Amino acid sequence: MTTSQHRLRIVFAFPPMAGHFNPSLSLARELAREGHDVHYFCHDSCRKMIESVGATCHSSASYQTDQRFDWTNPFGVFEGLMQEHGVKAEGNDTGHMLLSMTKVSNLVLEVQVPGALKFLKEIQPDVVVYDPMMLCRDAYFAAQLLEIPTVSILTVAGPGGLRDHFMSGVSPETWYAEMEAFSPHAAATERLNAKYAFDLPAVARPAHLLEKPTAHLVTTSEDLQDPMTPRLASAYKQQDARFVYVGPLLDKEGSLRLGMSQSADDQSSAVLAAVQAAKAADRRVVMVSMGTVLTSDAPGTGWDGRAVGADGQPRGLSGRELCQAAWQGAFDAFGAASAEDGPLLVAALGNRADAFDGMAPPPPNAMCSMGLPQVDLLRLGVDAFLTHGGQNSFMEAMSNGTPVVVCPGFGDQVVNGQKAVALGVGLQVARPDCEPRGQEAAVAQYRSAVRDALLEVCGQPHYKTAALACASGLEKAGGVPRATEVIVNAASAIAMQPLACAGA
Repeated sequence: MTTSQHRLRIVFAFPPMAGHFNPSLSLARELAREGHDVHYFCHDSCRKMIESVGATCHSSASYQTDQRFDWTNPFGVFEGLMQEHGVKAEGNDTGHMLLSMTKVSNLVLEVQVPGALKFLKEIQPDVVVYDPMMLCRDAYFAAQLLEIPTVSILTVAGPGGLRDHFMSGVSPETWYAEMEAFSPHAAATERLNAKYAFDLPAVARPAHLLEKPTAHLVTTSEDLQDPMTPRLASAYKQQDARFVYVGPLLDKEGSLRLGMSQSADDQSSAVLAAVQAAKAADRRVVMVSMGTVLTSDAPGTGWDGRAVGADGQPRGLSGRELCQAAWQGAFDAFGAASAEDGPLLVAALGNRADAFDGMAPPPPNAMCSMGLPQVDLLRLGVDAFLTHGGQNSFMEAMSNGTPVVVCPGFGDQVVNGQKAVALGVGLQVARPDCEPRGQEAAVAQYRSAVRDALLEVCGQPHYKTAALACASGLEKAGGVPRATEVIVNAASAIAMQPLACAGA
C-alpha cells in the first residue's frame, strides 16, 4: 500500500458458481496482501476458499429472515418464488431459463434487499465488488441506497457476450410479451420503486443491458470481446457505461478454487506431480473438463437436463450423455494399454461419484478426479484441453497458449467454441440436437467427432501457434494489478484514468 492510500474496507458479493466466483479470489487475495480489509457476502459453501485468500466470509443466508425459502440452497429464493407463482424453467436454452428467473427477479430483490442493507450498514465498506448477472443484484441496489461505490466483474466476453449468453432461444418479442403478462413482477416493481425510490422499469428489459456501477471489469481483452449490436452499444453509451478490459484474473499457484475436488481423497497434488513428471519426460498431456454446470444437478442445464422442443417434449442429449460421450471420445483418441504408455490424460468429473455409470472404465493412462487444479495444470503446459468452453476456462487456456477442443453445452460456451475456430486456436464439436429415438446414434457420432477433433488439434502445430499469439495479447490487458487499481480508485474516490467506454 502506498503512502497516498489508506486502508480500505472492501466487500465482494458473488454467487457460489465457479465461473462467476473464482475470478474474484485473485483480486481479494491481492487487496488483502496490500493491507486492505476484505469481506465476502456469499454462500457459506465458499468459506474455505474465501478464508484462504485472507478475506472474511459472511454468510449471506444469515442475513435473510423470510423462512419461506431454503437459504442453504444458493438458488432457493428463486426456486421458491418460481414455484409459488407457477413459473417453470425447462430445457437448456439459457434464454428460457433467464426469462423464468427474470419474472421473479424483482420479487427476489424485494426479499433480499433488507438483508443486504443490514449487512452493508454493519460492515460500512468503501466499495462493493459484485457479480452483475442476476444473483447479486441485492448487493448492488443496497450499495446504491447507501451511496457506496460499486464495481462489477463481468465474467462473459464483454457486454456483447450477454446477448448470446442469455437470450438463446427467446426472441425480444417473446420476452416483452411474457414479462408484460406476468403481473407479480409488475407489482413487485411498483413496491420497490415506492419503498426505495428505485427507477426500475415496469417491464424488465433483457439482462444484456446491465445496471450502472462505477466501472465494469471485464475478464477478456478488447480484441477478444464479443461484438455489441449497434443498438446495445448506443444504450451503453447513453448510460455512460465504463468497461475496463483486464483479461483473465488468475490466482497464484496452488490456490483453492470453487469446482476443485471436494472428495476426501483429493487427488490435486497427485495429478500435479504426475503432470510435472510427464513434462519432464517430454510426454504429452491432455486435459479434459466439461465444467461444473453440465455435471451438476441444475435443472435444464445439468446432468439430467435436456433441451425442450417446440412441441414441449425433451430432445437432444442430456448433460450426462454429452459429458460421457466427450470423455469417451478423449479416451478413444489417447487411451493406452498401460499407465506409462501414450499421453497422460487428466480428467475432471465435476464432483460426480456416478460419472462413469453405464460406460466402460477409463484407460490406465487416465487420471480422473472429481475436480482439477485447472489453472496450475495449464501453467505447467498442456498439449490440448478438451473444455466445455465456459468463459473462464477458455480465457485460462488462451492466457497459457493452450490449444482447445470446445464441446459446448449452452450459453457463451457455444460462442466460445465458434471463437476458437475463428481464432485458429482449436476446434468445436457442437452439441447434437436429435429426436429421442435418435439419441443413441447421436451419442456415437458425437463421441467419434470428439476423438477426431482431439487428434487433429494435437497433431497440427498451427493451433498451438495461434493460442500463443492470444496469450501474448491477453498479457497486455493488465490482469489482477489493473483490476485492483480500478477497485482501489473507486473506493478512494480517486479520479480514474480514462477507461474504454462502450460503443467507443
